[in-house]
Amino acid sequence: MAAVQSSIRSFEERRYSMLKQRSIIGQVCHRPKSSDSVMHVGLRKVTFKWQRGNKIGEGQYGKVYTCINVDTGELMAMKEIRFQPNDHKTIKETADELKIFEGIKHPNLVRYF
Repeated sequence: MAAVQSSIRSFEERRYSMLKQRSIIGQVCHRPKSSDSVMHVGLRKVTFKWQRGNKIGEGQYGKVYTCINVDTGELMAMKEIRFQPNDHKTIKETADELKIFEGIKHPNLVRYF
């Protein structure tokens, strides 16, 4: 039994050395292009307490609910977006939409918190 284990260990060491030498293991070999910009989306936390109300609409990516700022009583809308695992296209499109909303400041348009 010891001879078999020694033989397996020796084989694995040679295999590991060969894979390492060819740079097959030990470094990132492939990174999908679609996830490059997705991985750098900044996250923010809402700085006030809020409570979700009734659903007022829905679209391709999610549902929109009434929402109230518990501290001030201000009525708002909240969009809930559900993502499928590894759906990089939807995540990127949502991140792009959020970046646009961050730059909008007008009394008649929605605000992004």
